[in-house]
Amino acid sequence: MTALTSGNASAVLYWWGASASTANSGLIQLLGDSYTASGRFWAFAAFSRFIRPGAVRVAASANGSPGLAGAAFRNRDGSLVVELLNTTSSAAPVHIGLRGLPPSDSATPYLTDATDQVAAQPPVGVRVGQLALSAPARSVLTVVLLTRR
Repeated sequence: MTALTSGNASAVLYWWGASASTANSGLIQLLGDSYTASGRFWAFAAFSRFIRPGAVRVAASANGSPGLAGAAFRNRDGSLVVELLNTTSSAAPVHIGLRGLPPSDSATPYLTDATDQVAAQPPVGVRVGQLALSAPARSVLTVVLLTRR
């Protein structure tokens, strides 16, 4: 998230594909004769599934909750993707303002945490250009808005 928000990177490459360590540094964790996808793998999956090639980063800021970081992207098809990372041990309220963006009726959050891997959540209504939801503890929450043109 920091590379995209503070470093203004236009892409992220991650070369540590597999690791025999339990430190979650590799995308795939090798455990003897078995393997498992790491939390980092699912976080990358959330970003790459919804932020499509050619997407443009748009202004966004987290609402001041400590441990909450956010970034937003406009895809070529007009959809808006907001990525939220909550590194704290408690849920954080999130308010997304859609000022200056095309209208949207609802947003679909996708949750990635210790038990869910890019799992669709119930749609959230957009009211008067505002979207309010909660980012669960220690999660990546991807919010996808399909805008009306």
